[in-house]
Amino acid sequence: MPSLHELPFLAPVPRGHDVLVVTFTLAGKSPTIVLDRTAANLYCTEDLWGPLHQDPVLAVTDPVAVITRWTWTVRSAVEGVCAGAVMSTKGWGDRHEVKTCLLVEPSAAPYR
Repeated sequence: MPSLHELPFLAPVPRGHDVLVVTFTLAGKSPTIVLDRTAANLYCTEDLWGPLHQDPVLAVTDPVAVITRWTWTVRSAVEGVCAGAVMSTKGWGDRHEVKTCLLVEPSAAPYR
């Protein structure tokens, strides 16, 4: 069953790319990251920028290892294939709001 992830940032992951979506928690905050494993692109909010930019090489291969070094804990994780995304922007004056609805299909189970 596909899962829908509403994100407060743009995550233009192409259909068919392998993705990892992880939500962390610390001190009442629950930011989410999206790792496009196919393209080695990582999308996140400003809350996680600090830990991630400390080790960008590891961040684009194993962001969970980087973020959990900084006392963040994993709240949920979903791996699969991107089935599509809806991205939007809303502007008023000098302010802009961006968001993404990312659809993730579970990875197919290997044939036995």
